[in-house]
Amino acid sequence: MKKLSFSMYRGVTLSTFQSIFKTMLLLILIPVCVAVFIGLNSLNLVQREIKNSGEVVFEEIRDEIDQNFKMALNLTNRIRKDSLIVDYAKEKQRNYYSEFEILKGLKDLISGYEQVEQVYVYYPQFNKIISNNNTADIKYFHSLNYAGDYNDWITKLNIKLNISVDSMDSLTDGESCSIISKVLNIRTGSPQAVVVVQLKKKFFSEILNRLRLKISDQILVFFKDNCICSTWSSDTGTEYLNQIKENTINKGEYIINHMKYRIQTLQSPQYGLSFIYLTPNSVFHNSIQFAKMYAVVALIFCIGITVFLSFLFSKRMDFSFHQVKNQNDQLILTVKHYSDELKEAYLEKVMRGHVASDQGIKEGCRLYGIDLEEKWHGLMLVTLENDERSKFDEVLLGPFQSIKDFLKDRILKFSPVFEDAAVIKMEDQYYCLITGTAENAFTYHKELQNGTQYIRGLLKKEDSLVGNVYLSNTFKEMQNLNEAYQTVGKLQQKSEDEDEKRESEKCSVDKILSVIKNRVEDSNFSVSDIAETLEVSPSYLSRYFKKQTGMGILEYIHQYRITLAKELMMKNKNIKIKKIAEMTGFYSDVVFIRVFKKNEGLTPGQYKEYLEGQKQNIEGQF
Repeated sequence: MKKLSFSMYRGVTLSTFQSIFKTMLLLILIPVCVAVFIGLNSLNLVQREIKNSGEVVFEEIRDEIDQNFKMALNLTNRIRKDSLIVDYAKEKQRNYYSEFEILKGLKDLISGYEQVEQVYVYYPQFNKIISNNNTADIKYFHSLNYAGDYNDWITKLNIKLNISVDSMDSLTDGESCSIISKVLNIRTGSPQAVVVVQLKKKFFSEILNRLRLKISDQILVFFKDNCICSTWSSDTGTEYLNQIKENTINKGEYIINHMKYRIQTLQSPQYGLSFIYLTPNSVFHNSIQFAKMYAVVALIFCIGITVFLSFLFSKRMDFSFHQVKNQNDQLILTVKHYSDELKEAYLEKVMRGHVASDQGIKEGCRLYGIDLEEKWHGLMLVTLENDERSKFDEVLLGPFQSIKDFLKDRILKFSPVFEDAAVIKMEDQYYCLITGTAENAFTYHKELQNGTQYIRGLLKKEDSLVGNVYLSNTFKEMQNLNEAYQTVGKLQQKSEDEDEKRESEKCSVDKILSVIKNRVEDSNFSVSDIAETLEVSPSYLSRYFKKQTGMGILEYIHQYRITLAKELMMKNKNIKIKKIAEMTGFYSDVVFIRVFKKNEGLTPGQYKEYLEGQKQNIEGQF
């Protein structure tokens, strides 16, 4: 009997162990492998997106600086080859009429070059400077324009090469970047006349500050061994910047002031320019650390669930992997959202015309996965008034997290022709770049027009919403996105001008306030009701009131209703919150409490307590 009992006990133990072992192999292997695979792919995706976006921005910087530097060099060549300037350099006696003609010619040549501060020609045989502003003795000109040493300046003017670029200490704006060139076709042995095109360092610095990804990034631009512009402060010495260039050559990282920077370099051999882009590692790794955290959480979750449910499986219990799947789906959605934001930020640059070249646009579209092959595009502008934005969220959004998500969903569901929609938010305007396929431009534009009417109908469907929709022409090349952006802007301006011309006589602040006072207790009362009463459009009404009073109509209505509510609470301390909401026209007591707290900084209940406390203080004084 004892032998049989022992055998049964040993059999049960072995069976249980085998069941647990098999279950753990099944449950640990599959979820952990899936989680690790998704985590690693997510990290690679984020790293690739950061690297690609940095490379695209860096190339944009190079292209724009190259373009402006090329224009400055072309201006220099035009001046030094000008026959009047060359002929006067050969003269031995001064000719005041020729100097006047040169001064006049310099003024004409400099027009249209916004990056140029001033130009001048140095004639050593007369010891004179002719600039686009005046003619002056060389020492007087130096004291008037430069803060640096006179001898250093003269040394820079007497260049040995045909052309050079140097920094000079200007009196007004700090350092200026100057292109210095000899005048052509001068006899050998004669004093060399020199042309100087003085560039605005601030102009180039503004380009760098506008295009860099983060405010903490630093960019330096060199002409040979001379730094012509950078994002560092203006008091940073040239020697310090040159030292950075020498120490960052052929390096991946560099430490400046205890901060480790990641280094990117680009060359422009055609113009002798070199570029250095420094990104702090702390900024560069933020996105990766976020993705790593998500991956670690997913792994811990999978392992914990695996250990727990392995024992349940040993008792023949079922297990669902839906929780693990939800975690993985969440991770995928997070990475996709990050990718979409980078794509929209790049499209906004293209739309505003901040990408320098067609080639740069094509390369950026390739890196961000913007499909251009046999696709048609259209730009739809959806405008909403400031004071209606919160109401839009309450009325239409439903399951969506933002207006952008709502518009994208409605556009793509409207027609199978539309394959993708990127929504770019700029203040209270939403630019929808709609991409799709069609037989020709006419067919696609017709579908876009129908979609525009559909979105416009959504806005008009709700009386409490104020907005409008504008549509550009259909285009196939992404280079035309900036033109489409200007088109919808002109359509918007034209519509507003027509509203102003047609409806300005029907509207006044007194009339608007009178309508609000008469209808304020109606919870369904809206901006559209006021517009209908005054026989004007809702969009014009909202703009007019904002312009005249400095606040939106809905904001004023809320303040007026809050004032009425406070008066009711002062008169009757026992009145219910729900009753006050009904009497002041709020849709519900929840909305009333939220609006009251937003305006007054405390809830209606807290305000009633405050009134009661004031009353007791007054009674105590008597």
